[in-house]
Formats: sequence, C-alpha cells, structure tokens
Amino acid sequence: MSNQGTPHHSHKLRHYIIMTTLVVLGLFVLLLFNNNSDGFGFTSAVVENVRNNSIIGSLGHSDSKIAEDAELLKVEPISKGPNDIEFELSSAVIPQVQKDTKIDGLEIIFNDLTASIKVNDDKLELNDLKQVALGIKGFTGYLAFDETQFTLDGIIKSLAVNGITLSASKDIKLSFNNLNYQQAKLSGAEFKTIEFVSGPGKVLVPGRLDYGLEDGQLVTIYNYYGSLALKKENKEDINQTTSTESSTLIGGYAKGLDVVSGALNINLR
Repeated sequence: MSNQGTPHHSHKLRHYIIMTTLVVLGLFVLLLFNNNSDGFGFTSAVVENVRNNSIIGSLGHSDSKIAEDAELLKVEPISKGPNDIEFELSSAVIPQVQKDTKIDGLEIIFNDLTASIKVNDDKLELNDLKQVALGIKGFTGYLAFDETQFTLDGIIKSLAVNGITLSASKDIKLSFNNLNYQQAKLSGAEFKTIEFVSGPGKVLVPGRLDYGLEDGQLVTIYNYYGSLALKKENKEDINQTTSTESSTLIGGYAKGLDVVSGALNINLR
C-alpha cells in the first residue's frame, strides 16, 4: 500500500519545484528592472501614472492646498561666508536672469499645462489639472526667468508633482522652456551676478543700510548665494481691466551690492 502513494507525492514535489522556480525568476526580473541604469526602473511606473493622472488626481494637492503653499514662499537667507554682506531686497520688478547655476531647491506654481516638461527625455503630461506645484531638489544646469516665463535645462536629484515624488538611483534630466508661471521660489541658489533695473522697493543691510528703491535704479549683486521668491498676481480694477503685478524678494549673502541712479551710487563691499 505504501507504493501506491509514491506517484501522488512525486507530483506534489514537482509542483512545489515549479512554483518556487517561478517565484525566484520573478524576483530576478524585478531586481533587473530596478537596477537598470538607463531609466527610472520602478519609478517609471510612477511617471506613467502621472501621465495618466491616476495618482495625481487621487493623491495630489487640492487647489486650496496649493494656494496655502503659495503663501509660504518666503525667503530664508543661508549663510555663505563670514565676510559676505547679508542683505534683503524687495522690488516690484522680477529680474531677467539667464545663468548657469546650482540650486538646492526650487518650487514653481503654474497653470500653463501646454508647456512641454521633459523628464529623462520623456514628456510629462499634466492634463485635467487646474494648477501644478512642481518641486525640484539638487538642480545643476541652465536657468532663465523673467516677469513672464521660466526656463530650466539640467540635472536634478528629485522631482515632486503636486506632492508625488519621482526619484531615481541616478541623476534625473529635467527640461522645460518658456513656462508661464505664477510663483517661484529658489533656495540655496548661486549666481555670479544678478543685475536688473528696479521698481519701487527696499534694500536692507542690517546695521549698514536701509534704503528705499525707486523706479529705474540699476541694481547689481555680485557672487550671490541665497533665496529668491518671485510672484505674479493678476489685479482687476473698477473698469474690470486685468493687469499683472510682479514682486521679488531676494535674501542672502553677496560679495558686493551696487545701486546706481544718476548721481547716486551706493557700493557695498
């Protein structure tokens, strides 16, 4: 009678061996994809979900939450060197900047869904969203912005879209061109020079200078390190005419700061 049970046990053994082999093979395939250096690996699934809005729609920021985040775009200066000038500058004009730079963090709020945003050469589709909050960490590359548009082309460490973080084991390529933005904050930013013609505003250097800026004054900041907050706000007058008001807050440290207007020259070193 013992011999009659042998084929049954042999069949079960073969079944277990086949199932174990399939499980091990499946784990091997997953590890292979995860270690692929040419792309995101597992993160590619997150990118695909962002394209399809399946994650963004259910887990992303609500419009009210984005509005709350927008109010938190305040400058927090970061020390760079003991002999640098610590200052804070506000102006009703957003500077025009076109520079290669390094930035610790960048936050952009926009509703321009027509802009082409590429992540590792793949287009990031953001359909059916009213507003987008884009968070970037560890940027190195080319940056340009003015009172209307924002351009970026370089390498980043991580990217967040409405609270959903996309990351990879290696650096991520990110680029977009002429993005029409509403607000932006740069933290831990490095620029050799920032030069612009000011609007009404103020320059404050603790213990040295408290000066009100006027329209048309040339401001030059040398070897700058710190944070910038840029904001555009639509205003409607009594005639229902809409206009855009801009503002800039720059805070941080620099090797030098010049303000020039006609016979007036302020040079801090």
